[in-house]
Amino acid sequence: MGGLRILAVAAALVATAGLTACGGGHARPAPSTAPTSVVPPRAADNSAAGAVGADLVVGDQLRPLGGSPVGLPGSGTVYSAHKLPDGWLVERGDKGMRKLWLVTTTGSKLLVDFVDNGYSIGADGRHLAYQQGNWLTVGVIGSGKVIVQSRTQLPGKDGSQGRSGAVLTGWAGEFLVIGNRVGVDYEGFDVWDPSRGGYSPTFNKDVYGIFGAPPAGGSLLGAVAVGADRHPCLASLDPSAGLRASNVNCGVPVHPSYGWLSPDARHLAAWMRDTFTVYELASGTVAASVPYQGVGVPTWIDGSTVVVPQKDKLIRLDLGDPKHPQELPLPDPGGQWLVVARIGN
Repeated sequence: MGGLRILAVAAALVATAGLTACGGGHARPAPSTAPTSVVPPRAADNSAAGAVGADLVVGDQLRPLGGSPVGLPGSGTVYSAHKLPDGWLVERGDKGMRKLWLVTTTGSKLLVDFVDNGYSIGADGRHLAYQQGNWLTVGVIGSGKVIVQSRTQLPGKDGSQGRSGAVLTGWAGEFLVIGNRVGVDYEGFDVWDPSRGGYSPTFNKDVYGIFGAPPAGGSLLGAVAVGADRHPCLASLDPSAGLRASNVNCGVPVHPSYGWLSPDARHLAAWMRDTFTVYELASGTVAASVPYQGVGVPTWIDGSTVVVPQKDKLIRLDLGDPKHPQELPLPDPGGQWLVVARIGN
């Protein structure tokens, strides 16, 4: 779940928040095609995307960096958008049911007709996992459609207050992370390798969340409970041994629900006590920090740049010059907007 915040929260956001029941979704959704409207660029649009250094969604438009605005298909709120090798993946709809669209400059195609319990795009921008009721589907985006590779059933149930039980929370390398949702919180996490048959839950209740998979592979990066007070600490997790923790590091403060791993897995950004701090994982040192009130979702736009939303502005943090964060105006004050996330962890 990209430039994604910690996967424990990805289920509450990009993979996604407080969703209501919509059934099991037994049939594979049929792709449909919608025209894409390309409207003449405006100077203000280009300057906003150019200043941020990333594609933007503003209202009903996708505004690519250096390109012409593209009209978005569908209706309702745009909850997330990711840049893919062949276009953009856009999640749009209402709180209870959302659609996934593949948007290009020449047309848009409906990939999934409803997602009620989350989705996640892999680091390659092609592997897609999405949950409909109890059913978790994994496939590859190709030729304007989702080519389904596997499906499995997750334990749990949907109700008027949301879902209880197993919920997709994101990709971590080749694994899908499954959280055990109880109310608005999680009681343990698990991973599933879709290439090895159906899913059987083995939740580890000492794991607060999983940030992602370092490029070297072999282990995952997550937060685990330590000590009698079960305070969260960083740790390497073994996906083949029930997420057994090693290399536990309590020197980097982490909140079990608020952390964002950079796409290259070299830096971890965390929100603690009204401060947004970026840590270099290799050394555990602070790379940059700015005040943050938890308004909106910070977004990594590359391996060394993260955009932090504030109530009245954006903060662009470039780790190449961490002492000089750049303040930018909001793309659309009072309106709906978001920064398009870079795919990765």
